[in-house]
Amino acid sequence: PPHGLDMDYGPFFSYSVLKPTAPTKPANATTKDKKKVDGVAPLPWKPDELIAARGVTVKLGKDAAICFDSDTMRYAAGWTGGWLDLTKTHLANDKGSLPPAAVGKLAFTTRPGPGVANGNSLADTRQNGEGPLPRDWARFQGIYRDGATTVFAYTVGSANVLDQPGLTGSENHPAFTRTLRIDKSGVPITLVLCDAPASVGDATGYEAYTIGRTSPDTDICVGVANAPNGTRVHADGTVAAITVPAHDHPVQFTAVFARWPAADSKDFPALLHSINAPPDLTTHTHGGPPLFNQPIETHGSTGAEKDAYTVDTAALPFDNPWKAWLRPTALDFFSDGRCAVTTWSGDVWIASGLDAKLDHVTWRRFATGLYDPLGLKIVNDEVFVLARDGIVKLHDLNHDGEADFYENFNNDRPLGPQYNAFAMDLQTDSAGNFYYTVAGNSQFYKTTKRSDILKVSKDGTTCEEFAYGLRTANGMMIGPNDLITTGDNQGNWVPTSPIWVVRPGSFLGFQYDPNKFTPEEKAAQIARHPKPESPLCWIPYTWDNSGGGQVWAGDRFGPLSSHLLHTSYGKGTLFEVLPQQVGDQWQGAVVQLPLNFDSGIQRARVNPIDGQIWVCGLHGWQTKGNKDGCLQRVRYTGKPFRLPTSLRVTDKGFHLTFDVELDPEIAKDDGSYAIEQWTYLWSEKYGSDDYKPSAPNTKGHDPLDIKSITLSPDKKSVFLEVPDIQPVQQYVLKVRLNTADGSPIKCDVGGTINKLPAEQ
Repeated sequence: PPHGLDMDYGPFFSYSVLKPTAPTKPANATTKDKKKVDGVAPLPWKPDELIAARGVTVKLGKDAAICFDSDTMRYAAGWTGGWLDLTKTHLANDKGSLPPAAVGKLAFTTRPGPGVANGNSLADTRQNGEGPLPRDWARFQGIYRDGATTVFAYTVGSANVLDQPGLTGSENHPAFTRTLRIDKSGVPITLVLCDAPASVGDATGYEAYTIGRTSPDTDICVGVANAPNGTRVHADGTVAAITVPAHDHPVQFTAVFARWPAADSKDFPALLHSINAPPDLTTHTHGGPPLFNQPIETHGSTGAEKDAYTVDTAALPFDNPWKAWLRPTALDFFSDGRCAVTTWSGDVWIASGLDAKLDHVTWRRFATGLYDPLGLKIVNDEVFVLARDGIVKLHDLNHDGEADFYENFNNDRPLGPQYNAFAMDLQTDSAGNFYYTVAGNSQFYKTTKRSDILKVSKDGTTCEEFAYGLRTANGMMIGPNDLITTGDNQGNWVPTSPIWVVRPGSFLGFQYDPNKFTPEEKAAQIARHPKPESPLCWIPYTWDNSGGGQVWAGDRFGPLSSHLLHTSYGKGTLFEVLPQQVGDQWQGAVVQLPLNFDSGIQRARVNPIDGQIWVCGLHGWQTKGNKDGCLQRVRYTGKPFRLPTSLRVTDKGFHLTFDVELDPEIAKDDGSYAIEQWTYLWSEKYGSDDYKPSAPNTKGHDPLDIKSITLSPDKKSVFLEVPDIQPVQQYVLKVRLNTADGSPIKCDVGGTINKLPAEQ
């Protein structure tokens, strides 16, 4: 069976969730394809089939669960008979198509909208009804995990709330509970419990309850146990809610709601009376017993040392007691050299023992239940994870090697539940601000904070658009002097994979997904950004069809020290980047390093202990990588490096520099080089053919003639005089040389010329 179906995901799981019957075929769908309306393809589920976009599903007892909506502080649904159906998700397949669906029978649901009142109003004031409630109204603070116990923390107005879901009653008559602790509040607080018909009454009292008929043979039962005097249970014809009066000290009580046969609802008051006063919920906020307290040792290997750089492998703990599917998505290092790794199935693992041999690496499962975590950054030895539902800061409160508090550091961006709506990578600038990319592919016109690089303040209180126009930028980097780079994924509006240097307000080329915008929306979008900027370089499609992130090497990485490197997820390769700045314009080229990786690599970091570059990746969506995942080290061996270390273009030609002396005779032979160039078409079509610069409407390449060749006195640099050199989107310089000792040099340099400085 697919790997993810048997996995233990932990006591809670953050993810968008569909109703058990979803997806049904949209009314405007044909048998072969989803029919477009005004040019827009709908999502593969109806709006009322989505339980929650920013959901947290918690297992309760045997085959029961609730889904908490952390945007609105509502219990979006509860059900019995199972947990989640993962069969159509990427949690059980290389590339799934749908979010998970609840398994079993829904006991209650809650309509989309605020789960707590703003004053006495439940009116939804959010744009498009998406994203979190305003911070002064309510804010999700995070999740406490005490062993298998889950407690939500959030605010309502100025009051802190702890909220523990639970299950009571019998197997035939289950009832869902919310044990609540509300700090002092100068105003009443109203919380929505579930959808309810108008027939539900209004009750007050120490153990208030109300029962309403939902069908001829079913009642909805709502009540509170051990609540403060004056607590009301009421309904407005849509939802049942409780209102707790103002109080000058913390209060704690239990809300209970159930859907029972009408003949049995008379027993609900007895159930309320049987519920004892709950223990203080703050006891769950200090850390609890570990769930995954079983270290796993793996035995890796080191690479051959025949070239300047080799690849070592730290073996992943594929065989583990929880059947966790190890597909690494991001990594970073603690100051002591331990490595934290996120996986596509929602885990964070910590690896230690990353020494020279890698033959005794120890792994601990540190966190679980995260929503598509595709970015990770360690700041002052604290772990920050970028999941699809926001930046999560992980706290090990009792220092037992597992996260006990999953803090909502920032979740200001509305969440898209569709497959491609990823948030990716996580980086910080010198001031401590966080940055990450958000996919634009598959996003609708009204979706805010899409297709962006987002900037989150150091304290997590603000989130703003930094740059715009990314299709599916699977990675970025912040380097010296806060220079920001990112790649992108070839497709609509992205003719081939680029590397961008990003400035505040940059438009990076991607306009829209043609299947998600109406003609009017397309025109409005193009009017907003009629022309893109120019990237640092384009990379030929056959070299990199799906770029990952970048990394700046440290000062202990041999000839490539302080160099920029770029990962290719699609090809599972690593590129040296040769950047050049001309005034305020960046341009440059890439050279593929002769290294092989086990999977599609997308993240790279420098280990502060060994100074080498570590990469991780997975076999998920399209890639040539073979294994499910990898964690590997690119290590400098001390052997000669025979590829270019810098490239500079001028209005006279190309300056190419190596780290080794070249054979003079071969270096001066014009048969050792060949140059061709071409352009791309920027359009909503998927990708682009190659077009001749001399005839822009004709497919093909133009060659460039080399007039003369000059070898530098130190025999490490050559200048190729090219009379017809001009700015161009894509060129490839083929180099076939020998070193002075006769070793062959064979490489292709692919780059972009945006601006030609005068030859000095």
